[in-house]
Amino acid sequence: MKIAVASEGLAGLEDTVSKVFGRSPTFTIIDIEDGEIKGVKVKRNPSANAPHGAGPLTCARLSRLGVNSVIASTFGPTTSDMLKELKIEKYTIHAGMKVKDAVQRYLKSRRNVYS
Repeated sequence: MKIAVASEGLAGLEDTVSKVFGRSPTFTIIDIEDGEIKGVKVKRNPSANAPHGAGPLTCARLSRLGVNSVIASTFGPTTSDMLKELKIEKYTIHAGMKVKDAVQRYLKSRRNVYS
């Protein structure tokens, strides 16, 4: 599974969750295997400064990267529709939370759903 977390900077798991999704400065991309973090990469978001349509542009880019789930504090209606169409699960979390804590909370919520 590949998770993308809307993040504020380049600090990876130690970074904080961004207040926005489509205009998030970066995305921390996390590879998960058997419920464990196996890899972490940080990607700058080229759509952050788009004049319009940042959410859909970001969705398309994350889909091309093979992302299965996204974590952010807010998602606009167009973005939510596009994520659903792309079959990318969204998870809403508080802005400012550490990325690693957001991922752990997400993984715990999935275990609760499937157990």
